[in-house]
Amino acid sequence: MVARTLTLFLAALLAGCSPGEGLTQPPPTSNVPAEATAWIRANAIPFNTSQAGGPYDDLMPVKNLVGDARLVSLGEATHGTREFFEMKHRMLEFLVREMGFSVFAIESEWAEATRIDQYVHTGQGNAHTLLTGLYFWTWRTQEVLDMIEWMRAYNADPSHPRKVSFVGVDSQFPTLAMDTVVAFLLRADTTAARVAGERYACLRPYSNDAHGGHTQVYRLASDAYRADCRTRVQQVHDDLAANRAKLEAATSPAEYGFALQASRAAMQGEDVISERDNTARDRYMAENAGWWLDRMGGDAKMVLWAHNAHVSTQPDWMGSHLRSRFGEQMRVFGFRFYQGSFTAVNLDANNLGTYSFGPAPAGTYEDYFHSAGLPRFVLSLHANAGAQGASFLRSPRIMREIGCCIRPSIPNFGYTQLVLADAYDAIIYFDDTTASRLLPARWE
Repeated sequence: MVARTLTLFLAALLAGCSPGEGLTQPPPTSNVPAEATAWIRANAIPFNTSQAGGPYDDLMPVKNLVGDARLVSLGEATHGTREFFEMKHRMLEFLVREMGFSVFAIESEWAEATRIDQYVHTGQGNAHTLLTGLYFWTWRTQEVLDMIEWMRAYNADPSHPRKVSFVGVDSQFPTLAMDTVVAFLLRADTTAARVAGERYACLRPYSNDAHGGHTQVYRLASDAYRADCRTRVQQVHDDLAANRAKLEAATSPAEYGFALQASRAAMQGEDVISERDNTARDRYMAENAGWWLDRMGGDAKMVLWAHNAHVSTQPDWMGSHLRSRFGEQMRVFGFRFYQGSFTAVNLDANNLGTYSFGPAPAGTYEDYFHSAGLPRFVLSLHANAGAQGASFLRSPRIMREIGCCIRPSIPNFGYTQLVLADAYDAIIYFDDTTASRLLPARWE
């Protein structure tokens, strides 16, 4: 991950991680109440494997959890866990084949992800190269590549009339979004293209290069410079909106709509890299997810992949904005694990590697789930919620939330506290996990 990406992840994610080689001391002896263990066992939906490609009999009860939702969000307690990624691939296959979902969205760049979408629909390009072009080491894994290749194979099969799209909802890198706007205007109005290029010039020295690197840090520019630049970037969007009829006539409504949203993504990128408001990124991701669903049509249903914090419905996170719009038409699955390895950046050593956590401390949500003695399961947090054994879900508890990074010098860096049932509709739990399989970068 480039330095700027790392900064943005740290600003946006709920937490980092505690010591990478496990806990500093063994956890206290677990003392989970028997009624809580019994409730988990009675309500858990055990599943056989995280690996996609097989039968889905074990997941059929999940249909009742999803119901008529148009949006299913899938979180992750770390950005580097193989089983989380595999299970999200398996869930995507299940939801596509069994419940008619047709859009996959990921916590990655709005503009860059469209190149992968072209691949899954047409086969144009190289999936490994295009995955590298999302800039994030977190997604540059064998697990995500396998999912993309499955999407391509599914779409290539003529027996599947409903195809699956790959889209991004993030806006941390504005360069390709700006390029998309200018390229559209060159086809529609060359004078407008020249003006847009001039207005975007203020942001170019601070926007990313082809590999996602930033040569200068935009937030260090003066307030006056950034305010003026924001106005210029906004003007490009406003001009496109004001000239809709002319631009649609010169191209098409679909091309125009895409370019208009690209101008919006450029505005979002300017705001995010300015770091004026650390809640803006989640608000924009929710906006973009909604835009994609609107563009795909009223019968479209989306699977959304992001970190646990982003998908949660806690205030100011992406999930809270999506809940406000979609209400009961959204289901949110958080991911939890008891122990295991994962890929992460060590902020103290400034390196990317494999780290591990031992057994979760007593009293944590993970400790409660471990007490059920099941290797993996899905659990609704609202089924039979009034039962005495479910009371642990309605009080604040500690849980692990690693994200992209660890910092061994700060004890308990990867822990946070919340009421689990207030943040998610269901949990997908693994007792043991392993690290994601990173791929080497392959640039165009």
